Order: sequence, then C-alpha cells, then structure tokens
Amino acid sequence: MKRLHFKHIDSTNAYLTKHYQELEHMTVMTTDHQSHGVGRISSVWYGDEKSILCSILLKDDLSGIDITLLPLLAAKSLHVVLAKYLPDLKIKWPNDLLIHGLKISGILVKSIIKSNQVLAVIIGFGMNINQDTFDDAIKGIATSLYLETHHIYDKENILNEVLHQIEHDLVSITTDKQIIIDYCNQYSALVGQEVNFQDNHQTYHGIAQHMNQDGHLVIKVDDQSFVLHSSDMIKVRLNHHDL
Repeated sequence: MKRLHFKHIDSTNAYLTKHYQELEHMTVMTTDHQSHGVGRISSVWYGDEKSILCSILLKDDLSGIDITLLPLLAAKSLHVVLAKYLPDLKIKWPNDLLIHGLKISGILVKSIIKSNQVLAVIIGFGMNINQDTFDDAIKGIATSLYLETHHIYDKENILNEVLHQIEHDLVSITTDKQIIIDYCNQYSALVGQEVNFQDNHQTYHGIAQHMNQDGHLVIKVDDQSFVLHSSDMIKVRLNHHDL
C-alpha cells in the first residue's frame, strides 16, 4: 500500500476520484481535516485530527469482486477491529457502525464507471476515535471510542489494523462472498427491528429480517417480503435516535 497524508483537504474520496488514473492500486489517503467530507445521501461527515479520515483506491482485478458488496465488506473490516474495544458494536446496513444506537463510524463507497466499465472503486470511511465533543449537528447521534471507553487510542495502530483487515477481506470476497454477508447479519443493528420504508412512493412499516446473498435488506410486512436495495429508502429508530 502507498500512503498519502494531507493536513487539510476538501475530501479524501474527492482527491482519489480526481487522481485515480496516476495513483497506484491500493493507495491509501488520510487527512486530519477535510472541508467537504461527505456521508450517505450527501450529508456532511464531521471529523478532525482526533478521528480517522481515510479513503482507499481499488483499481486492479475489479472484475473478480462484487462491488455492490464493498460497503458491507468495509463494515465487516471496521467492525472486526473496533469490536475488540466495543463488544456490543453493531453494523447498520449497509454503511454505518453503531454502539448503543450512536454512530461511531461511517462508510462511503464510490465507483468510477465509463462505458459500463468499472475503472476504479474508492472505499472511504470515517472513524470517531479520540473525540470528546462533537459538532452541534451530530451531538445527539454520534459517539467515539474515547467517549465509550474513556481511553485515548493510537490512531495509527487502529488504522493499520483496519487496512490489514480490509486487505484480508478483499481476498475472501473473491472466494466466498457469503462470509461477508453472514458476518454482517450476525452483528446487524437492524435485524428484528421495526423500520419504515418507501416503495413505489408508498410508505410501509415492517420488521427487518436479514441481508440476502446480494447484500440487500429483506423486510417483512405482514405476510409479504420486500427487498431493499438502497438505505435511502429506509428510516429506523434505534434508542430513540432517527438513523
């Protein structure tokens, strides 16, 4: 892996998107501050020098990877590492990690596609490590490793563990992607939860069942099952927090 680090940047994902052609496969980009960090549905991702802000560029052998599962792969990799410190950590389909209903990590995967060919994929993630306060916009829904355990952590050690785990999981997804699905189901924050979602402009209320073999969320409404392909369709309340 080639490592790049900037003290300040607009977005690690944006930088890799702009420069993917000249950068090596598995280039890792980190920063202390990003002015335009993006989360799911174009929301802002807040982070600073006390957090981990990272993106990874994938370019080689993408044909052997089901790229739709990469958010879940990243969620598994991050969970494996953070669960060493937070045994109750959960995965919220498809791209967040929660502890007691509070967000401690988020994932954003972007594909660069031209003429129906995937040229590169960027796995971006933020991890709240040593923060003791948060921006007012997320104060009620976010937490950090420090706030949960009252210990200060070496960010570099945690990042190296995560990068090693992602490398391992990228190999395993090419041989048996069910390993990723099974892990995420085992530690799911949604399975068994009541959720509201929209389908064809109609709102439904149901119970989350599991992630299927394609990484999609199965919801049961009475005697009918719905398969959700995007988290944009769903809203769930965990511990009185809308997520």
